[in-house]
Amino acid sequence: MRINITDRIQQEKPVLEIFGKEFEIDNRKDTVIAYTERNFSGMKTGELMDEIIRHFAGEKALEEIHNMKNLSFHAYEIIIYGIMALAMEISLEEAEKRFQKSAAESA
Repeated sequence: MRINITDRIQQEKPVLEIFGKEFEIDNRKDTVIAYTERNFSGMKTGELMDEIIRHFAGEKALEEIHNMKNLSFHAYEIIIYGIMALAMEISLEEAEKRFQKSAAESA
């Protein structure tokens, strides 16, 4: 018996596009596990959002996103959902459901 899964494994890095700018998202196993195993308790919401962007997209991406003036809190939420969707290879809608539920449970 043989099962070939090559077509189901993506080698290219996922990309989050915001206003024409592209940000490569690190979805490697070690990166995702390091995020899921990290303790974020005591971190303020804004700090956590910045840390998610930094962790998966890098410091340069965080700076570029901060330089997009006048982004609302909701815009940052959508950016975070997009990053998590790409990192975990799930749909944006699924990421929104998971992380809204997670936020409600921790409140």
